[in-house]
Amino acid sequence: MRRAVGAPAVAPFGRMLLMQTWSRLLWFWRIPAWTVSSLAMPVFFFTFFGLRFAHLTNASGFSVGSYFLASFGAYAVGQVMVFSFGIGVSTERMLKQDLLMRATPLPPLVHLLARSLSALLFALVALIGLIVYGVVVGGIREDLSV
Repeated sequence: MRRAVGAPAVAPFGRMLLMQTWSRLLWFWRIPAWTVSSLAMPVFFFTFFGLRFAHLTNASGFSVGSYFLASFGAYAVGQVMVFSFGIGVSTERMLKQDLLMRATPLPPLVHLLARSLSALLFALVALIGLIVYGVVVGGIREDLSV
């Protein structure tokens, strides 16, 4: 593909998205209070509220432990989305970082997609950690053929 004479070179969209997503993930990781609370709170809540019911089933054969695991999994994803995406946007606006990002040559769509992807990836890590904990410690097993 040729570009017009004097037109600035533009990085490929995928590469920009990958690098911006990586920088957002590093930003999350460098705030230990947020990272630890996002990863540990769902496991902590499941330990105190769901672990004692992990082996129970109701009259219809539904696993109460699976229900609690799914509930705290939804909490894990919701917590990451609210704190990383929702509150993160308002914090960046308060600190005028959104103005700084608009001054860079990064397209706004890349910034928004990278923010969304990094939050989804972090939520996935929190969810996987919770499920592994539920299976290993709680002994939760669910038939996937239902």
